[in-house]
Amino acid sequence: MITPVARYDMMGGSVLRGSTDATRFTCGVNIGFATKQFSSEIRFNYENYFKSSLPIHTDKVTIEFVGRF
Repeated sequence: MITPVARYDMMGGSVLRGSTDATRFTCGVNIGFATKQFSSEIRFNYENYFKSSLPIHTDKVTIEFVGRF
């Protein structure tokens, strides 16, 4: 199974009051493998940070492996 994904989120002390430290948009694709006893997924994502007051938040490409059993 191949699934396109997109997400927009905000991080900070109070998102409702507009006090955010960073906002980001994530897009990518998930490739899933399902079997009866074990299912797994490989995720390829790109994260674009629009506003960041924290030096650790930079644009990046991520590859993740998720397993469920």
